[in-house]
Amino acid sequence: MTSNWHKLPIALALAVYIAAVALISAFYEFPFDDITELIKNHIEVSTPLRLEFNAPKPETPFSLSINKLNISMAETAEPLRLFKSTKVRIKLKPTRLLRGRVTAHLEAAAWEGEVKGRLDYKIFGSKKFCLTLTKINFPGFSLTGGNGTVSLSGTLQGQSSVCGEGDIFPQSGSGKIRIKRGRFVGRPITNLPKVEIDFNLLEVNFNIDGDKLIVDSLDLNSQDMNMRLKGQIRNFKNPFLNLSGTVNLGPANKPKTRINFYLTGPAAKPQLKFSPAGITSSRK
Repeated sequence: MTSNWHKLPIALALAVYIAAVALISAFYEFPFDDITELIKNHIEVSTPLRLEFNAPKPETPFSLSINKLNISMAETAEPLRLFKSTKVRIKLKPTRLLRGRVTAHLEAAAWEGEVKGRLDYKIFGSKKFCLTLTKINFPGFSLTGGNGTVSLSGTLQGQSSVCGEGDIFPQSGSGKIRIKRGRFVGRPITNLPKVEIDFNLLEVNFNIDGDKLIVDSLDLNSQDMNMRLKGQIRNFKNPFLNLSGTVNLGPANKPKTRINFYLTGPAAKPQLKFSPAGITSSRK
């Protein structure tokens, strides 16, 4: 009996070794190319987003790298590049691979900064997919589209989380995005005059409920103008706007004109209506 007890640590060590070898083998044999294509299709079928990336390469056990990741918006006259990175690292939770579930921590470098988050994807059954960005920090953020006629730049920060299930993505989520010390140049709406504005802060708080993006608040603060907008955007594949807001013109310490506005209709060609709300004198 005593000799058997002495053999127990050896048996346990052997079991741990076999389990570790099995996990490492499963990692290197796991069909990551197929899974990334599933995730890509999952997103592109339900949204106007388009993904372009190189196949993930295994590094140390349970770590992958992708040396190219581009995300663009396809539902425009010219594809709008939303994100570009040449350095993406993925750290997987190995035990969940054996249960047909991809759970990973993500890190990507872009715009002189980084984004960190986590991904969870159930390969079988409900095929639930969640992407959570716990940290977004891009000091050199710059977005350009329309052959250079539209640009947005500044220090972009925030957090967000979105989830979907089956062939529907996203179905739920929320987030907060802000751009500090920024600049916008372009036409926010077709047929409107070109706008050039330097702003102190652009901040957006949103929620996702089914096929609706609920804009809880969008605040734009600059030296000569302050704007607040809220409402809903329905149908992610063919967005339909139902937004309203207020613009206060003039510095905050002087009399300012307040204008109410309403933005409704298809995102490609919305209708903009104004409703002047008078002049408000500053309080001393």
